[in-house]
Amino acid sequence: MRKGGLVEPAKRIPGALRISFSAGELLFQAGAFAAGVYVVEAGLVVQGFYRDGRPRASLLASPGDLVGVEAWLAEPTPRYRAFARALTSTRVWFISSQDWGKALADPELQRLLLDQLAKGWLDRAVLHSLAGDPKRALAWLLWRWGEPKDSRLRLPANASLLASLAGCSRSAMGKALESLREEGAAELQAGWLLGLPAALRTYFFGEVAIASLR
Repeated sequence: MRKGGLVEPAKRIPGALRISFSAGELLFQAGAFAAGVYVVEAGLVVQGFYRDGRPRASLLASPGDLVGVEAWLAEPTPRYRAFARALTSTRVWFISSQDWGKALADPELQRLLLDQLAKGWLDRAVLHSLAGDPKRALAWLLWRWGEPKDSRLRLPANASLLASLAGCSRSAMGKALESLREEGAAELQAGWLLGLPAALRTYFFGEVAIASLR
């Protein structure tokens, strides 16, 4: 989990609303009017698209991340291209498009936003580069988006979700999980996938280690 991000500046924006979502609740649906942006304060949010009428997860958002950037587009009626759903119990700060536009006059917010957008692009690039290696992709998912819990990082043990994020089949994801378990890097416990940070680090080197931004 990244520390800081956009949470502190978001909560100081006049008009910002703090909203809580239960696991499974939609923040917004694809095609809905993009009324504003969301900054995740706690929990995990899954973002994705629809393919053949079925939802497909594409990325996660953790504390400090920005969700709903479509509301920032200079369009008469901006609409969300993807859906966003709370993967765990989640708190966000919602800022309307109008309030967000005013807040962007602050140079410090501009700097933090550019930093956040750059990290988001890098997250996608790293995940895409690991699409053919489910084990390393799973290790990266835990390393980048796992919630810290008792010195470990955890994600909901949802095979379909993890396979969709990693760009592989459920069977390939199952083999990747079993391999991580056998190597002592991860384990399953009460519906959660738990990873050991020190062990997960060994799956990355060179650019990937730098890209983790931890």
